[in-house]
Amino acid sequence: MKSTKIALIVDTNILLKRVHLRDLLRIDQATFEANYEVFTLDAVIAEVKDEVSKLYIQNQLPYELNIKQADHFLDKTDIERVKDFAKDTGDFVGLSKVDQLLISMGVKMARQAGEGHLIRKEPKDLSEFRPEKLKEAYDAFESSDSNSEEEE
Repeated sequence: MKSTKIALIVDTNILLKRVHLRDLLRIDQATFEANYEVFTLDAVIAEVKDEVSKLYIQNQLPYELNIKQADHFLDKTDIERVKDFAKDTGDFVGLSKVDQLLISMGVKMARQAGEGHLIRKEPKDLSEFRPEKLKEAYDAFESSDSNSEEEE
């Protein structure tokens, strides 16, 4: 039977900083356990180098951590799609390989949950990201820049 729980995907920082996810969600432990599942990739676990953190992850996490093997779980098409999307938005240089894999994991899990239609195929137009005042300032800068080129 398919799980009706909400999947949370965690990166290394959440584990190293010992973030209690239920506190972020502002819910009690019973509600958390009833409604959420926590996932990560083996590549995230491999980023953890110190023994104290490794022991914490193995024995003291306040939730069950489902670790998927990136090589077996992820689809190459999802990984490529994430890379292309990140290149289109300009985020590619800021994303580590593990970040890209985690986003790919989210894409795959959304598809598996029947929510693939919610995944954006193309980035939003830049004007959708830019607050109106910032857009006005940018447009003013662009027009003054083109005016100075005409004067030369």
